[in-house]
Formats: sequence, structure tokens, C-alpha cells
Amino acid sequence: MNRPLKAVVFRPLPRPLKPFPQETEASFLDRLATANAMPVQRLQRSSHWLESRLDPVGRLSVLSGQPRTLIRYAIPRWERQAWNIPQGPFAATPRWACRRCVARRTGTPGQGVMVWMSKHHDQVCIPHRLWIGRAVEAPANQFGLADLPEIVAAQKRRYRLLRCYGPDVVNVC
Repeated sequence: MNRPLKAVVFRPLPRPLKPFPQETEASFLDRLATANAMPVQRLQRSSHWLESRLDPVGRLSVLSGQPRTLIRYAIPRWERQAWNIPQGPFAATPRWACRRCVARRTGTPGQGVMVWMSKHHDQVCIPHRLWIGRAVEAPANQFGLADLPEIVAAQKRRYRLLRCYGPDVVNVC
């Protein structure tokens, strides 16, 4: 007796959404669910009557209406092995992206986006002169550094040292 093949039905959500660079998967799913006025659990749970042959990248690509390569590039969960991300105290951790960068890229001011950032290297959004480093509990708590140009200059020097010597040397210092 031949068993019928199970069909896989996935279609894009009504409102497509681009991922933010370095965004965490949970943050992107939350933004996608919010944009389409549905609970995030609905996006995460698999169908009870359809078997999917798509991998997580493929499913997210179809749901968000974005190309697979864009999803793979923007959300580092699937590319982490290739990145050689340092482990231990200098590992990348999820933190709030600059609120002004998010508003400029997404067109939605006030929306929070969690991205993967270095614990010790990424402290200031240089273009917007905002403190995005440790101790920022919410995007609204990112304070301006327009009156403190030396902090922005220090972040620029740190990035220059990272480019010249790499994270292994700078982490030791």
C-alpha cells in the first residue's frame, strides 16, 4: 500500500519584514509576529498535520518573504561556526541595538531589536553618539554622548585597534 506524500504548505506572511544586521532569531521572530498581528508562538510551533521538509532558515525565509541568503547573512545563529566568535568573557551576547539605527532601518521608531554584540568592544553607536553598551536595560535608556566627545573618540580608537591588531591582542590588553 502506497502512503500518500505529505504536502508542505508555507506561504509568506502578509507583511514581509527584513532582518536587522546581526539580529537574534528570537528578536526577528518577535518583530515578524508583531508586524503581522499574531502571537510569536504561532510562528514557532510546527504544524500538527503537515510535515515540513524545510530547514529553519528556509521556513523563516518563506514566512518573512526574504531571500535565504539575506536571512543567513543577517541572523548569525546559522553562521556562528564560520565566524570564529570568541568564547568565554569576550563572547558575543544579545544586547539592544541603537534605537536611532533601528528607527532609520525599519521605519518604526520605538521598536526594540536585540542584536549580537561583543560584551567589551561595542559600547557606543558612533554615527548617533549613543551609549549602547553594558547597563542599558532598554532602548529608551540609551543616553546621548553629544556632550562627551572623548567617549566617542575612545570607541573609534578601540575599533581602529581591533582592525589593526585583532581581538586576540586587544582582549589581552
